[in-house]
Amino acid sequence: MLYSQSCEYAIRALSYLALQPKGKFSPVQEIAKHQKIPKYFLGKLLQILAKNGLVKSLRGPGGGWAIKRKAAHISLLKIVECIDGLVYLERCIFG
Repeated sequence: MLYSQSCEYAIRALSYLALQPKGKFSPVQEIAKHQKIPKYFLGKLLQILAKNGLVKSLRGPGGGWAIKRKAAHISLLKIVECIDGLVYLERCIFG
């Protein structure tokens, strides 16, 4: 596995949000159902992504989560950094 399970879920969730119409907020239940991600775990991941400025949330009826930046401006490296950190890049692959 190239990424941790958490990172894979975050990538899938962001991909789903990137495909939604601009201004549409998707509830956690909707994202979890379409991406087959545990709902409560997804909620925690989205909070981490929100702290790092990748997604935004809206409370109340019609609320949910939406991508904060254009998808083209979010790199996989940034997602990995938010979820897993970049410690693995500091290790020598030869030991």
